[in-house]
Amino acid sequence: MSQLDTLVRICAEMELELSEETIDKLDAFRSLLIEYNQHTNLTAIRDPLEIEIKLLADSLALLPLIQAEMLRNGREAGTVIDLGTGAGFPGLPLAIANPALHVTLVDATRKKVNFIEHVGQELRLTNIAPIHARSEDVAHKAEFREQFDIVTARAVASMPALVELCLPFLRIDGLALLTKGRSIGDEVADARKALDTLGGDLFDIWEPDVLELDNTSIVQLRKFKASPSQYPRSPGTPANNPIR
Repeated sequence: MSQLDTLVRICAEMELELSEETIDKLDAFRSLLIEYNQHTNLTAIRDPLEIEIKLLADSLALLPLIQAEMLRNGREAGTVIDLGTGAGFPGLPLAIANPALHVTLVDATRKKVNFIEHVGQELRLTNIAPIHARSEDVAHKAEFREQFDIVTARAVASMPALVELCLPFLRIDGLALLTKGRSIGDEVADARKALDTLGGDLFDIWEPDVLELDNTSIVQLRKFKASPSQYPRSPGTPANNPIR
């Protein structure tokens, strides 16, 4: 029997149906996270139910938007890059829930990338590509720059910094999905100059109508022109000196 009844219910409220195989893999992922976290600090969220809600459900809240984007593009498959993924959120739950997504997961902390690689091996995930690097560096490599349908980031930086980090990875007409808290109007407004500079615009802000996710909003940015080649700036600069 599934140990993720709360997650299944939350997903149903978001009109997401998870297969038994997906539920089993997500449950196994949670177990691996709890086990690994006993000897390697990956996340401060350690309670099984909190992992189910604050990490798994919060990640899968992006899935309806990704599926809508794939339908819009007339494609069953899609490419996603998850920046500052940490222990794999939201990228790993998305890759588990939708094998048609190829998910690149970027993080600058070696132990967290090691964990993602461990999960990939244990769960036999063939649609993930973990990368140990700074996002600012990866964005200037030709094989990654403006190559992705979707870029995701969760609690990584302020909106102006996120715009600079994320948009260079997106192909023109691609979509950035940035997980934030509620009441973020001022923060989004603060990113106006960064959006103009990097070639993007605010598409929408979606707030899941689910009690357990009442502090989650997903900022959606659409890219309409190529990002200037000098962006993102050197590692740490977008966060320490954001475009304003």
